[in-house]
Amino acid sequence: YDPEAVWTHPFVQKIYPGERKDRAMRYRAEVDRFHAAMRSLPQVFGHFDGDRRNLMMRNAPDGQRELVAIDWGLCGLGPVGGNLATIIPYSTWIHDLDIGEFLKIEPQGFRAYVQGLRDGGWQGDEALVRLGYCAWTFPGVLYPDLVSLGAAGDHLETLEILAGFFLAIGYGEDDDRAAGRS
Repeated sequence: YDPEAVWTHPFVQKIYPGERKDRAMRYRAEVDRFHAAMRSLPQVFGHFDGDRRNLMMRNAPDGQRELVAIDWGLCGLGPVGGNLATIIPYSTWIHDLDIGEFLKIEPQGFRAYVQGLRDGGWQGDEALVRLGYCAWTFPGVLYPDLVSLGAAGDHLETLEILAGFFLAIGYGEDDDRAAGRS
């Protein structure tokens, strides 16, 4: 099997003209790198579908507010940090948050996620959490749309900004530099 031969097929050339093919090829290597990273990271049990439709707050019998998660169909083991991908970046991808809101709340969300891990007894390196977060977000949330036939206009621009953010922090840049705030 020669993966490069796929690009010579007339149908593929028609639906993936120059710019779209270049984008797909540019990001494909990153997907492979992140998949390798996910296999090497500590594995944790997670919900992995925690967008706003599946996470809600309610009043517990003792009067305290508590988080309730529904739709556990995607739960299982995944890389530490991966579960966060469906909470903040996915919400931006499905247009629940605009890119400005994402850049504002993402650092707070990440810190709260790490604190939750710490509260649960996890003492690992925060950099592993960041890598797992990026490794789950880029190939699982962003890449399919970055190379899809429908990616265009403002949606493509948002995807490109998110991709740049997660590639930068996946390579170890700090959040401010990745978000262009340095």
